[in-house]
Amino acid sequence: MNIIDTHQTNNQLAPNHWHEWVINSAVDPKLTALNVRSLSGSEVYEYLLYALPQTARRNDGRLRDGYLKRYAHVESGAWWVSGLDPQNSWLPMDWGRMKPDYPRLEWDKTTQEQTQKPVKYESPPKTPNRVTYLRVPLHIWRLIALRYDVPMPEHITVTSEGEALGFWAWVMAHPEIPVCLTEGEKKAACLLTLGFVAIALPGIWNGRVSKEDLEYLHPDLVPMAQQALVQGSTCAGEHLCREETCSKSSPEASFPSAPQHLSPSAYSRHKRKFVILFDYETKPKIKQQVFAATRRTCQVILQLAGECEVALLPGPEKGIDDWVVALGKKADKAVSTMIADALRISELNQRFFVNRARGLHKFKPNIVVNTRYLSTVIRSLPQSGLVGLASDMGTGKTEILAMIRRDNPDLSFLNNGHRVTLLKNLSDRLQTAMYSAISCGDWAKAKALSITVDSLYKMANDLQAYDILFIDEACQYLAHLLKSKTCKEHRGAILEVLEYLVYNAKLVVLADAHLDDLTIEFFMRMRPAGEKPYIIKNEYRSGGRQVYWYEGKNSSAIVAEFHAQLMLGKKLMMVSDSKRFIKKLERALNDAEGQRCRGAEGKEVIQQLSSAPLLPCPPALFDDNDETPESAEDRKLRVWAIHSENSGSEENVIFIREINIAIKDIDAFLITPSLSSGVDISSYHFDAVFGVFHAVSQSATECAQQLWRYRPDVPMYVWVAPRPPFGYAETNARHIKEKILQKNEMTAFLIRINRETGKRGAEKDWALDASCQIEAQRNWSINNLRSDLRSLLEEMGNTIIPLGDGGDEATSRWMKAAGIAIDEEHYRKVANAKDIDRRTYNSRQHQDYLKPEEVLECEKFRIQDTYGMSVTPELVEKDDSGRLIKKIVALEAILAAPGEMITDEQERECVSPPTVVVERDKSERSRLAICTDWSNHSTAWLMRHRLGLRAVLMDLMAGVEIKGDEAMIQALAEFSKRNASHVTGV
Repeated sequence: MNIIDTHQTNNQLAPNHWHEWVINSAVDPKLTALNVRSLSGSEVYEYLLYALPQTARRNDGRLRDGYLKRYAHVESGAWWVSGLDPQNSWLPMDWGRMKPDYPRLEWDKTTQEQTQKPVKYESPPKTPNRVTYLRVPLHIWRLIALRYDVPMPEHITVTSEGEALGFWAWVMAHPEIPVCLTEGEKKAACLLTLGFVAIALPGIWNGRVSKEDLEYLHPDLVPMAQQALVQGSTCAGEHLCREETCSKSSPEASFPSAPQHLSPSAYSRHKRKFVILFDYETKPKIKQQVFAATRRTCQVILQLAGECEVALLPGPEKGIDDWVVALGKKADKAVSTMIADALRISELNQRFFVNRARGLHKFKPNIVVNTRYLSTVIRSLPQSGLVGLASDMGTGKTEILAMIRRDNPDLSFLNNGHRVTLLKNLSDRLQTAMYSAISCGDWAKAKALSITVDSLYKMANDLQAYDILFIDEACQYLAHLLKSKTCKEHRGAILEVLEYLVYNAKLVVLADAHLDDLTIEFFMRMRPAGEKPYIIKNEYRSGGRQVYWYEGKNSSAIVAEFHAQLMLGKKLMMVSDSKRFIKKLERALNDAEGQRCRGAEGKEVIQQLSSAPLLPCPPALFDDNDETPESAEDRKLRVWAIHSENSGSEENVIFIREINIAIKDIDAFLITPSLSSGVDISSYHFDAVFGVFHAVSQSATECAQQLWRYRPDVPMYVWVAPRPPFGYAETNARHIKEKILQKNEMTAFLIRINRETGKRGAEKDWALDASCQIEAQRNWSINNLRSDLRSLLEEMGNTIIPLGDGGDEATSRWMKAAGIAIDEEHYRKVANAKDIDRRTYNSRQHQDYLKPEEVLECEKFRIQDTYGMSVTPELVEKDDSGRLIKKIVALEAILAAPGEMITDEQERECVSPPTVVVERDKSERSRLAICTDWSNHSTAWLMRHRLGLRAVLMDLMAGVEIKGDEAMIQALAEFSKRNASHVTGV
């Protein structure tokens, strides 16, 4: 590639304008300098008013006073941005947009008065709006070419200002490159900086012109929407095949002027894909406008035989540039995921009108009531069919089943649930036998039985038809059934047993506060054909609480408030989606240092810790005249924690069974999702409920379930992580399904089994679709948990009281120290645990609950068996709960000699994986019946092999020093960027 570069620095920006673009909007400095200039004084009129007719000027050429008065505010300073003209050979365009430093206020034509809304941007009057194609420097062009694996021209001229000429002509000639449409030049520049092709619209309605009954794509966008002849088409799995066999063999091949000797079959018509990316909005009226503008822009693109998808910002940041700045180094991956996750217009329609699939929309209720307790209105249910009870938390859904059980003791009854604690609670209320209390072979003898979904496969050899099948918390049950790791080994058998039970039961009852269409539809697929569900909906809302809402980057402020209120003598309940957090908080509260401020001398410390209005304090709490010494027992907080490691213990089983009495003896009650459903704390004891959610595992509805375990009307204090700590997950069910099937098919090819049988497992189409939809919905809620949970709490009728985004450094250090202490203690306890044999270890793997000392013994055996050496605290730490051996296995797979070259039916060559990798995939396919549970190790191995990791690791093991600038490393980096979406997917 020959580059003519006479670039010199030419800074035309005022410091405040440079900061707005480069710092606040994450735009590349060279890209900014090419497109933006600062203006002031009379110079602004030359740019902004260029299109005015002669009548706008006096005879002496001076602008008339009306225009001077209207735009006088711009003289104080503004920045101006303009781009290239697609209708004039990509020459600089006169039209542009200006942002004044001191904007004027908007004029309301209806009231003929000035509003308080500023006009942020000024467009040239008396001329149609244009779209902005920004000038691009060479390094941005290279980044885009690398991202989309499209060759650049051999000769590129770079101007003295740093513009690489011909960029947009190159994009136009390559319709395989998708184009983002966004509102505003800064947002388009931000996307270009990350390596995405982006065009700036001056407003959400400016992608189309004319009126709704006869509108068409904006003329400036038409060149990009037109189809072009290009060589070949992108093949499925092409990123995994040898580059020598790839259809894109030369830079010229992708241009319309490709060599004529190529056969006609080598060409195909590419549709240009447009991705519309507008701002994140929360106001219903504005959301409706954005949706309408998006839909109509999509329609005019589709009219030209193009493709159009819509990418949705997760929020809370308003624009893409704000989001990129907030994400920092994680921005590239997050934006790539978001754009790859774009929706078709039909999918956007469904998502917009159905409110994220929460609630019932497709299935209309047969009975609608509004009552505090459902059982006072609904005294009976239909004798057969599928019944859905959609009623808020604590409204007595289970009591209806309890009445039916009392009135019909002879009917056989199966209570199926996803959590042991839920089942045990319901077992007492519904008078059923617990499956764990009787032997497996005797389950069929029980007239009424409660069993977890995880153990459902054990009923396969002794199935019977039940009169009533009851599933409480049905939405969470379905998510657990299809997605949980605990069901993985037997998911196929569980689904078969469930299908038999649902089909043959006379009456199936599904109950959930947030019962949705997907759950109803899933179970209806297993019912006899032609049957219709019977839905009872209770519109009563158990909200009305005050929710103090924390928006800090971490949970330190709310933990400080929790601790402060405990020190003031309050009784508090803390719920969280993180077992790690609950254990750290328990440890910190039990630490004597953490309790030393209890009493009169602690008033000042407590007030410093507190970041929210405290609850009313007992008058005698701080009696300075009271010299009676406080006993050590009185000073010590009574803390009780329940999580997955101890929820099955004998003391916790008793505690949960008698929870309304047991809580009377504790000050702080800390719980995880192990106690998120099925347990109602109805007696008043706690003065407030706190919630800390880290956006890792629970959706908004599941978080709300936890908060409402305590029924009395008390204030709530809630903190939710601003964004998921491990990155944004896929939210498009169609894409999720496509990736699953593609990876399964590729793995089947690599391990040389029948590709047709390798595509899918034993699951039904509707089960796979439901699994993908659940994953998409949960991912969306977790990606947007802070806004989604807040929205849900508002929908439930609660009052949100914002408490700001402050933090507490001392509390952060306090919790960190507790975490370190927990880890060190765990390493020591595992190393000192009693030795057990393999038979004991294996037998314990099938037990529902292990005592803490038994867990430690099993962990010691696993580590000793894995590494073949004595277990020390240092080895336990390095093992990292089994993560180290997984990394070692992956490393061995990479270092193992690859197999022979194999060719598919499209003549693409791939290297077959080592035998050890192939056997793992074959073992999974023979052991696991459901394709969503397959890990596809061979596909992951091939991606690592194609990255060149084996060669790098071989050099490192041979003692070769690698600095990072070697050709091998550069090739690895380029391949990674070029196939970023595929690498992430695999």
